[in-house]
Amino acid sequence: MSDYSNEPEPNGNRINIGLDGNTRYASKSELYVPTPILPTANFSSNITSSYPILSIQFIDASQNTIVWNWNFGDSTYSTQQNPTHTYSVAGTYNVNLTASNGNDTDSKLSTINVLKSTPSITWSNPAGIIYGTALSSTQLTASASVPGTFVYTPTAGTVLNTGTNTLHVDFTPTDYASYTTASKDVTINVLKSTPTITWNNPADIIYGTALSSAQLTASASVPGTFVYTPTAGTVLNTGTKTLHVDFTPTDYASYTTASKDVTINVSEKPVPPVASFISNITSGNAPLNVLFTDTSTGTPTSWNWNFGDGTTNSIQKNPTHIYSKAGSYTVTLALSNAVGSNTVRRTSYITATPLKPPVAAFSATPTSGSIPLNVTFTDRSTRSLVSWSWSFGDGTSSIEKNPVHTYSKTGRFTVRLTARNAAGSNAVTRSNYIVVNALRSPVAAFSAFPTSGNSQLKVTFTDRSTGSPTSWNWVFGDGSTSTQQNPDHIYSKAGKYTISLTVRNAAGSNMVTRSGYISVGALLKTPAGAFPASPTSGKVPLRVQFTERSTGSPTSWRWSFGDGTSSTVKNPSHTYTKKGRYTVSLTVRNTQGSNTNTMSGYITVS
Repeated sequence: MSDYSNEPEPNGNRINIGLDGNTRYASKSELYVPTPILPTANFSSNITSSYPILSIQFIDASQNTIVWNWNFGDSTYSTQQNPTHTYSVAGTYNVNLTASNGNDTDSKLSTINVLKSTPSITWSNPAGIIYGTALSSTQLTASASVPGTFVYTPTAGTVLNTGTNTLHVDFTPTDYASYTTASKDVTINVLKSTPTITWNNPADIIYGTALSSAQLTASASVPGTFVYTPTAGTVLNTGTKTLHVDFTPTDYASYTTASKDVTINVSEKPVPPVASFISNITSGNAPLNVLFTDTSTGTPTSWNWNFGDGTTNSIQKNPTHIYSKAGSYTVTLALSNAVGSNTVRRTSYITATPLKPPVAAFSATPTSGSIPLNVTFTDRSTRSLVSWSWSFGDGTSSIEKNPVHTYSKTGRFTVRLTARNAAGSNAVTRSNYIVVNALRSPVAAFSAFPTSGNSQLKVTFTDRSTGSPTSWNWVFGDGSTSTQQNPDHIYSKAGKYTISLTVRNAAGSNMVTRSGYISVGALLKTPAGAFPASPTSGKVPLRVQFTERSTGSPTSWRWSFGDGTSSTVKNPSHTYTKKGRYTVSLTVRNTQGSNTNTMSGYITVS
């Protein structure tokens, strides 16, 4: 009940003071009690069901409220008027809003459903496989948008039948509270496998031998049947022949047919061999190295050589033998094959003479020149030398067979060669054989090709200097230079160019200049074909001389005489054998292009 005062107003009424402090007036006959203002809780949300990790906006619709207390049902709270809240776990949540204003409180309860999310499974149809290939991580490649485990059907290691097969996967998420299970199917094509046929080229056979299981030995990686072409029992002609097999697998649903070819050599029926041989030499000084070559007929398969000197026989086909002592030796060859044998004996076939001491001889090039002089010495001695001893006359020596020596001082040098073999030695001396002169200044000289032509002319310069120059300095007359011995140079502008070459060595230098040596014309242009002919008319047969008058320096010509004939001669003559009017064309070419000149009805033949 409100307090009130009975203090009278001036007009005789009473003043009532309410609980809220406001003053109200009432008549003397009434008593006024104020009604409290109470809150009414109410709210809505932008969504009432969603998946985890999705924000929900709560919208207050309460009345007479100054304080809001939200309970989101997941042990989280808020005092905002219009809060946003995110549910991270699936479930059903009771949301309670308590509204108050100091006079009282009111509550509103609502339900939010947070649904489990379905994971996304990624798995494309695997590439086709061959029958017999077990399923593996190459095909079972499913992935998910969240962590979890996969169970495949069929499992890894399974060998599928041929055709289109379905692969299935079941996925269980690790966070089962927030995500549902998921599954996916893909298809895979299993192709027939091609069996492996094993069949090596059979061993050679003799003509007349029928094919049998000795040659027809194909095998396969799976059970099945073989059909051979040609068949067993066939007698093949001589030469290299092809054998073929077709294979049909027992499990035709899983494997394809297969085939394979091999070759077999069919040789002529053997005849007894006829022994024969030759050798690269039949005489010489001991020790004598002889190569024997079998020239027998009848296809021998074994050989037995007796060299006549008491050494061990050889069973090689073409042996090499060394006769270490002088003498005359009889050589015997015995050979055989599957159907017979034969022997040839050659009395005193090899003659090995006693080795004599060598005869020393040599040459050299050059034998004279300026210091330093490099000289190549060449041994010309005879009789199986085994060692050489050179004295070059300047205090140096060599034991090489063909040495190269550099003379670094001027003078005249005597050269001596001592040659040795197993029988002894011999020496030859050539007095004052090498003449080394003091180095002189070089004399410059050169040539060039070409020396004339059109712009962009490439010229090759060749040094012809004497006196052993060691450096070169070219001036090409167009502002360019070179230090190469034999340079190439391109002239890009028309004109006449003076060339100079300066050469140097340790003794001095020399220069040569050739004025206006290179002539360069203007840049070559595309040619323009032109020609006259004489005569241009007459009776059959008419012989016409064509004369090329083109401009632009053509390098090739192509004439068409109008009667189906042509020529590539620059100034051809042509005989017309039929009546008619003939159109003549000339096509000319150079490096810049081509041009055709056509003269219609130019030649008249009556």
